[in-house]
Amino acid sequence: MPAQAKFKDHACPYCGNKFATLQGLRSHTSQVTASTSYGKHAYVEEVDDDPIDDPVSTYDPRWIYEESYPRPAGTPVRPCQTSFEIYREQQKTDGSEPWEPFQSQDEWELARWLMESGASQTKIDSFLKDVKPDFKNKRTFFQTIDLLPTGPSFSCTPMEVMGNLKDTNGKNRTEVLELWHHDILECISELMGNPAFDEKQEYAPRREFQEMKNGVPCNRQYSEMWTANWWWDDKLPEDATVAPIILASDETQLLTFSGDKKAWPVHLSIGNIEKAVRRKPSSRVWVLLGYIPVSGLDCYSEDQRSDAGCQLFHDCLKKMLLPLIDKGLAPTEMACSDGFIRSVYALLAVYIADYPEQCCIACCKRNSCPQCTVTPKKRGCLEPVSSVYREPVDIINTLVKQSQGYNPSKFKILNMLPINLFWTDLPLCHIFKSMTPDLLHQMHKGVFADHVSLWAKKSIANGGEEIDARFRAMLPHPTLRHFKKGISKVTQWTGGEYRSMAKVFLGTLGGATDARVIRVVRAAEDYIYYSHFESHCKDDWF
Repeated sequence: MPAQAKFKDHACPYCGNKFATLQGLRSHTSQVTASTSYGKHAYVEEVDDDPIDDPVSTYDPRWIYEESYPRPAGTPVRPCQTSFEIYREQQKTDGSEPWEPFQSQDEWELARWLMESGASQTKIDSFLKDVKPDFKNKRTFFQTIDLLPTGPSFSCTPMEVMGNLKDTNGKNRTEVLELWHHDILECISELMGNPAFDEKQEYAPRREFQEMKNGVPCNRQYSEMWTANWWWDDKLPEDATVAPIILASDETQLLTFSGDKKAWPVHLSIGNIEKAVRRKPSSRVWVLLGYIPVSGLDCYSEDQRSDAGCQLFHDCLKKMLLPLIDKGLAPTEMACSDGFIRSVYALLAVYIADYPEQCCIACCKRNSCPQCTVTPKKRGCLEPVSSVYREPVDIINTLVKQSQGYNPSKFKILNMLPINLFWTDLPLCHIFKSMTPDLLHQMHKGVFADHVSLWAKKSIANGGEEIDARFRAMLPHPTLRHFKKGISKVTQWTGGEYRSMAKVFLGTLGGATDARVIRVVRAAEDYIYYSHFESHCKDDWF
């Protein structure tokens, strides 16, 4: 085939550039700067904007109707200086320059660029030896970095675990683990007072509506945390400022090919900060609260090891959250990013975790729902099931009775574990309502991959082979992922692969199964895509 014909077969649909191979075209479209006109993102034809006085345009924030909180909330107590302003005043008093401990502003800019570049320590060392600034190698460079002001300091708490196995002296084996953590109130204070988040924080709840009918706002919109019911329905005194705590934890495998090194970090953020800022890693809105120790717990027998690990998880979190328990419903005065001190009530609002950790938090077995009282055998049942949220008070009372030897029936019905809970004494905490759905594990993997796609395959004769054949027969396209070997033999999926598979899965069912199956799959995919929206309106639910 002539080379000219090859170029015609592989033209970029965005900028028109032509390539000899499909691989060259894919490499081109995968780069944002390659197609200078539109990039790799989808685009639409240019059309005239809506009139600026058109209230129907729901994307204009001027047409969002707001309802203020009926009581005083988020009220400043008195003006103050932020921590950065205090530090600068101290520098002026000492006669120091703003860029110290660096020798000059250029040196400061160089250090900042190196830290934000993502370069490895080896690359930094090689660069410094060539450029030869005042810090001659990576060691002196990082020593200078360590002289900068720091946030809350780490503290180490030893956690002694006593197992049920005996040692050679006939005593129970013990294991001492190290829990490294920050003070949670100091972490919250640092986030509340960071000037980088000024004008990106809210201190009082409000309601937002998309429409106004007969002078009454309607079609309520839910977007940020301060627009939801949880904050609106708080039971705190007037003028109080709520700091909704968001916790996230996940046991992480550090080594891929060998070894069993793991880490279990717990991160913290607050709901006062806009989610557009909070979701950017570069904004430093997420603070490392601590590391839960990871241990094989060899002092326990194998049948007790799982429950002991869950108890260790609760003990460590209770230690991390102890300042909140000690404070109770007493406020803490904190300097905020707008230059005012407020009386802050730090309350646990959200806990982000995968399904195994959610079951551990809810002290239930892993075949149960960690949020509601549905029995394991009725999960996913087509028949109507009467199920309500687990109530913290009922769970605590049931565990107390179980520890006293009464063996209440609820303990078995709710599939519970005998755990001493970390959230028992947290103020105004409904832990079962605080666990939010995880889009990757519960939507893309749970709902779609583990249920909808497998169910749809069973509706087709030789479903797995037929679906694989259809995926292999797909024509290559720059915007679609081509599964050359089908999807049945893929054992480890990423979030991107789940989304790429779902993007074309509905099309692969066409003509192969009943139309009712296609409608169900389409409805499930619509629901998953709706869950990705940054805001939801009440009218969209019906």
